[in-house]
Amino acid sequence: MTISSTHKTYPARLYEEGKSPLQHRSMNHNCHLASLQMVAESVGLDAWESIKTSSVGVIVRLKEMDYTWSARAVHHLLTNQLVVDNIHELWSLIEGQPIRFSLFEFGEITGLNCEPVDINDKVEVDHKAFWEEIGVSPSHGPMLSELRKLFPRIRNWPFEKRRMFGLLCVLSIGILGISPGSRIPLEEAKRVLDAEAFERYPWGRVGFSSLVNSVKVVSYEGKKKYTLHGCVHALLIWLYESIPGIGHEYGNHIEGNQVPLLSWSGSRCSIQWDLFYKKEKKIYGKVRVRHLLVVKAVADIYPQWDDDQVDDDLHNLILDILHEQIDDKHWSLKATNEPVANKRKRNLVSEEDDCMKKKKTAKGTTTQACGSSLNSGGDDGFRHDLLEAMKALTATVQNMDTVVAEKVLAQ
Repeated sequence: MTISSTHKTYPARLYEEGKSPLQHRSMNHNCHLASLQMVAESVGLDAWESIKTSSVGVIVRLKEMDYTWSARAVHHLLTNQLVVDNIHELWSLIEGQPIRFSLFEFGEITGLNCEPVDINDKVEVDHKAFWEEIGVSPSHGPMLSELRKLFPRIRNWPFEKRRMFGLLCVLSIGILGISPGSRIPLEEAKRVLDAEAFERYPWGRVGFSSLVNSVKVVSYEGKKKYTLHGCVHALLIWLYESIPGIGHEYGNHIEGNQVPLLSWSGSRCSIQWDLFYKKEKKIYGKVRVRHLLVVKAVADIYPQWDDDQVDDDLHNLILDILHEQIDDKHWSLKATNEPVANKRKRNLVSEEDDCMKKKKTAKGTTTQACGSSLNSGGDDGFRHDLLEAMKALTATVQNMDTVVAEKVLAQ
């Protein structure tokens, strides 16, 4: 049901439709499932099969599927984000239809434990000997690059040590999705030494935070590429699950798997979004989306976090979705006469990068401090700068009888 109302307030677009610089950026990630093959070969079949049945085994099972990742498809979701004042949620707008990616969606998609972290659940194990054996400082968590150096050595290790080693690799690659040179936090790495402590830990919450935090801090402007952390594959499955038409045409659904992460093989075909939108609207009148939160009681629509906060605009949106009163014309009506909210915040990293680049200019040149005004040197300085710029411009124009800059400044 669509209700048009000019007084509704929903979260704004992060960027105007079709004008996001993110569309021209290349996406990188560190959740490379192929990297798990060397881990499997090194730890041995017995340890690998045991890891497959562990609380993070869904990552191993995904690796063994004939699954195709599509950065371009996920790229589209990030291009169409909404600005929400909630660091634990992502929202994307698909032709006037908002879809949500919260801890609820991540948990449903992956099947990982996403319960709140028990601050009293401490791991008291003698871990120093194990770190010393594998050549890692006992004061810091290990890096995947350090673990990889041990692949040739560990094949003759006892089963339990090979299993612990394999779990560390799965955490780095599949749960945290961090670069090989980044460390697994020590308190989390220690849990591989205690099987029960490892199994009861909410690795889903850890992986979700790694993923969403990386999306929230991405510098969308000024760079040719950006990097996501965490299990990025959950974002692609979110697309297939949330937009049934896309899942049907491009997702290649696999029957019989209870976990959505293992229920789609994906496709190498590029999604033709404009054609898809036209087809959906012609048949159904709008683009169909599926909301997980419609099965939630109003009191349970937000996952539990220590820093809970309510975004009023987002709350309005969620309630309208629950009551099937979403105003899908809201964003098209706002687009022509309202600035894009929060865009300044997303630009901060890029501006800092630009500032650092300016500081590295050749000796003898002067650079302007970031945030200073163009005419900070006074009117004379401004006129001089403008004159020089206009002269440089007119020098490229053939057969011009007068210098435009001098005329402009003489008036």
